[in-house]
Amino acid sequence: MFAMNLQIGQLSQKLHSQYHRQPDAARKLQPVVARATQTKPRADPVPDRDEGAPLSEYAAKPVVVVDRNTAARAAKSQLPVNSPEYSAFAKPEYNPYKMSMGLEPLQFEDWIEVDEGYREELVLRNKLLDEQRDVVYASLPIPEADAANKEMLQLLADFLPGRFPQLFRRVGSQLTNLVTDMTWDLDDPELDHLDVCGRLVQEDLCLMAEVEGELRFVSGVVCFPQRWTIGEKVGMNMERIHEPVPRFNQQLGRSVGGFMNRLAPRKPFWRINWAVSDNPDLFQPVAEDLIIQTNGGLVWNGEGITVENAGERLFTRSERETLSRFSETGAILFSIRTYIRPLQTFRQRPNDAARLSQAIRNLPEDIKRYKTMTSTYEPAVEYLDGIVSAAAASC
Repeated sequence: MFAMNLQIGQLSQKLHSQYHRQPDAARKLQPVVARATQTKPRADPVPDRDEGAPLSEYAAKPVVVVDRNTAARAAKSQLPVNSPEYSAFAKPEYNPYKMSMGLEPLQFEDWIEVDEGYREELVLRNKLLDEQRDVVYASLPIPEADAANKEMLQLLADFLPGRFPQLFRRVGSQLTNLVTDMTWDLDDPELDHLDVCGRLVQEDLCLMAEVEGELRFVSGVVCFPQRWTIGEKVGMNMERIHEPVPRFNQQLGRSVGGFMNRLAPRKPFWRINWAVSDNPDLFQPVAEDLIIQTNGGLVWNGEGITVENAGERLFTRSERETLSRFSETGAILFSIRTYIRPLQTFRQRPNDAARLSQAIRNLPEDIKRYKTMTSTYEPAVEYLDGIVSAAAASC
C-alpha cells in the first residue's frame, strides 16, 4: 500500500487469513470497472515552472505547479485555491531507474487538500459508498480497527472546520459538510466513523495498526483506486500488500518497515507517485489475479492509441500520498489524493515533456508490464518527443 498506484501492488497470504474479509463484489470485478462513474479529468493548461529537485523515476521529490486558471475558478466558487499540478519530474539530469521512497516532511496544516474539484469528487465518493460499499469500504471487526477509525474522525472533525471554515462547520458534537449539506452527531454511539471520514475529504484513507505484534492494514475507504481493491488487501501486512510490485519487497521492504517504526505523531511525510494510463476514471478497481497476469505480459489496455491521438487518449495519474501516525492509538494513516491530466497538458510544458519522456524510457521491462504500459509506451514517448521538438523549432 505504501507504493500504491501504477507502481503499487497488493496481495493475500496465510498470515492475513484470520483477518481477511473479501466481499463477493470484489471477487467479481472485471479488468475495467465502473465506466458509468467516470469523472472527466481537468484539461486546464498549466504554466511551465522553474527547475526543481533531481529526478527519481519511482517517486521523485515533490514539485508543485499551481494552475492560475484553477485559482480563478476556485475564487468564484468559494472553494480553496489549492489545486496544484503534481509532477514526478524535476531536473533534466536523468539517472538509471531506481525505486525509492521519495519521502519529504509535511507541514501538518497541509495534511488534507481541498480544491475546486471537491464538490464533483464528493458526489462520486458518496455514490460509491452508497451503491458499491463492498468495493470501496473495509474495516476488520477488531478493536484496533474501531479505535483507529474513531481517532481518524476526531482528527478530521477538529482539523477541517479550522482549516477550511467555508466548507465545514463544527458546533458542539455536530459536524456539517457545507458543500454536501450532510451533518453528523459525533456523539452518536451508532456512528460509523470510517464511513463519515470517507464522505469528508477527497483523499482515499488507509489505516495500518499493530495487531498481535505486526503492522497490518486494518481499515479504509478507497474510492479512487488504480488497479487494486481494498477488499483483497485488508488484513495484510506490508510485505504481503506489496507482493505483486516488482522489486518492492527486495529493494524497499526493510527501509519502509524501519520508517514506519520511526514515524512520530504530528510529523507527517508525503511523496508523489506517477503513472501514464489510458483510463481517465478515478475509480479503477481490479482484482489481484489480473495484476499478476499483467505482470506476466498480458496487455488489456492501449487499443487504438497512436502518436496522433496520444494527447487525448493518454493521461498522467499523479498521487499525493501522505503518512502520519496517530497519537492515541499509534495507528498510521496512509492517504492518497489523485490528480489526473491528459497528456496534451504537456504541450504547455515542453521541459516537463522531456523529463517525462526520459522517465518512461528509463522504466525496466518488469515495471512497464506492471504499469500496463507495454502497449502505450511507444505512442506516449513519441508524442512527448514531438512536443519537445516543436518547442525547440519555435525558438
